Amino acid sequence: MGNDPERLGTLIDSLEIQHREEHIVFVELGACVREILAKGGSVEDDQLAKLDALVQRLAGIYRHQITAENERVIPSCRQRLTQADFDGMREEMRKRYNA
Repeated sequence: MGNDPERLGTLIDSLEIQHREEHIVFVELGACVREILAKGGSVEDDQLAKLDALVQRLAGIYRHQITAENERVIPSCRQRLTQADFDGMREEMRKRYNA
């Protein structure tokens, strides 16, 4: 990625799209699990297939995101951001996920 802001912007756009897709799949997965639980935990073959497909889809999204972030985004950030920038992001993430 180097110092090419356009390539970094394209990567970030792609990750944002994946985050939206991740949210959609996660909501579908939750609905599938709630449906199973509403039936007392009894799972039919079609529900099991749907559950498996959703989990595999979510795992694929996460796998791509983690790889891209670890191999491209984080090294680029380390070159460009200050400790204060990292501290601010850490605090924002704490607020977001501990809310």
